Amino acid sequence: MWLSFEDVAENQLEMKSRYAVRYTGIGPNGEVDWDGWVKRCWPNFGKGLRFLGNSEDFRKMQIHQDDVSEFIRRVKSYFAAA
Repeated sequence: MWLSFEDVAENQLEMKSRYAVRYTGIGPNGEVDWDGWVKRCWPNFGKGLRFLGNSEDFRKMQIHQDDVSEFIRRVKSYFAAA
């Protein structure tokens, strides 16, 4: 089952999806491990996780329900260490 990335970002990360999408590693055309400016500026916490959509249309992106807790854990661990 797929869940709204926007809902996950805002309700579990307490972060706007437009900012949280930077940490997925998904590019503007849906490419995984995108080698664009995002990769050079933000860590990729989406590696090995399943997403649908692209970073340009972040409001329509989805994350697989089985990957939500791991994505949340990775992002929160990063900010806790900062």
